[in-house]
Amino acid sequence: MIPVICLLLVSDKVFGNVPTTEFFSYGHGAKDTILHPNDDGSSPVQNISVVFEFFSEHRKQLFVNTNGLISFRNSIRTYTPEPFPKIGVRIVLAPFWADIDTRMCGSTCSIWYRESTELVDLSKATIEIRTYFPVMKHFNAKWTYIVTWYNVPFYGAHGSEFNKRNTFQAILITDSKSAFVIYNYNKIEWIASKKIPAQVGFNIGDDIHFYSVEGSRTSQIINLPNLSNVGYPGKFVFRVDLRDIRPAPTPGDPGQCFLKAADIVVVVDMSLSIDINALKNLLSDVISELPINDMECQIAVQSFSTSAKTELRFRDQKTKTEILAHIDKMNIANGVSNLEDALSSTT
Repeated sequence: MIPVICLLLVSDKVFGNVPTTEFFSYGHGAKDTILHPNDDGSSPVQNISVVFEFFSEHRKQLFVNTNGLISFRNSIRTYTPEPFPKIGVRIVLAPFWADIDTRMCGSTCSIWYRESTELVDLSKATIEIRTYFPVMKHFNAKWTYIVTWYNVPFYGAHGSEFNKRNTFQAILITDSKSAFVIYNYNKIEWIASKKIPAQVGFNIGDDIHFYSVEGSRTSQIINLPNLSNVGYPGKFVFRVDLRDIRPAPTPGDPGQCFLKAADIVVVVDMSLSIDINALKNLLSDVISELPINDMECQIAVQSFSTSAKTELRFRDQKTKTEILAHIDKMNIANGVSNLEDALSSTT
């Protein structure tokens, strides 16, 4: 039997947050628009200057909603966070869907938003995407949309509870081809106005395609400033233009595992006799089901008996078709009976 092992890497949890000095700039100085104090309100429709690809669908307008949502089809007044997936018009980014009320906090709280193609924002976006998606080394951001919920309280807060505030930010980024979203969390001091804690993630409205950050709608969501999927506490980065949301491929908080390039390794025990034809079929069956490319995953074959040896890395074959064709060249007809010879016969 040939075991197949998926290696997932994790990192130790580090407590912290994203300082507001590390946020994308916001406020009057950044020429933001402010969402007027309200409860369960939203911005007017925002006609954006690019096509933003979200779950493989083109979006040309959006709404900034008070209750911690950016929506695409319509504004959303619903204050009780609903679980993802959610069927219907909930086509949303949810950095922190909860019941926010900015009517009573005056200048101590605000919700800011802007579309930006300013060089400072594009440069920061480019650096962050290249950092957290290393294979995107040629990525150059052409557009950003920045929304900042600053020091916002929850609905019904009074007395000492009114001093509990949340500060977080969502950034939409695209180069006109690929699209990304960054969630930054500076502080989360409350998670619900009543019973149901915040929902965090993405939803397309078809009951199939969605992404829910671990801890959503539980008391654990208050830990967002200490968690990450990129190893930077308080920061979450996602690729959102594909049919499925792709977290950044750098290991983050334990419990949020995701496919990373070269994480999938076929391990073969060379101390046993091997049916090369069976191995060939196994590789083809496994790879045909995987999203093989630079952004999703790669695969390697490793053998061991008394020592380990990497027999084949599919580094030169960039697509699934090329890899399957490479495997198909395994020389079975000429009587090759060991893994090393079979693999070398493909070169």
